[in-house]
Amino acid sequence: AIFDNCVFSDADFSYSQFNSDASFLNVKFNEDVDFSNVKINNKALFQKSNFIKNVDFSGGDVVEATFFLTIFQDADFSNCKFKKSINFTSSEFNAKVTFLRTLFQDSVDFSYSKFHDEVYFIETIFTLNSYFRNVRFIQQESCMFDCDLSWVSFPQTDITRIRFGNKIKWSNRNDESKLDKIS
Repeated sequence: AIFDNCVFSDADFSYSQFNSDASFLNVKFNEDVDFSNVKINNKALFQKSNFIKNVDFSGGDVVEATFFLTIFQDADFSNCKFKKSINFTSSEFNAKVTFLRTLFQDSVDFSYSKFHDEVYFIETIFTLNSYFRNVRFIQQESCMFDCDLSWVSFPQTDITRIRFGNKIKWSNRNDESKLDKIS
């Protein structure tokens, strides 16, 4: 399915199934958009797209996705399952973003992204190397990580005022500390 360069005033893709690539390159979503419980069996391409209002990906089942240079307002990725690599590089999250019980079965990259408001990584599962290189958390006190961060690194990222919950775990791989990879 190809929706490149489209403008959506109202979009509901909830419970949709895409058996081939789903391409939303340079798409503008002017109103709330619902991708809840979507099933994308190949690549989902959202690079350079703009979600003007809220977007809901909760409960989604996505094989592989690219959100490179994508702009989000309020975004919910709760209970979403990503099976292959996910790329959020250089994306902007301008309002609350939630990754509650989100499963990343492969690597995820948030490098060079900006989080302007609340961020929640609660009971999120990272199973392979995940990168927050040179990420800016503008309101760090409104950011919460409460999950296993053994596979996560934060090089060139200031996390000094981010809140870390009781379920935080920094390493499970031969006691190798991730703290030395944080600067």
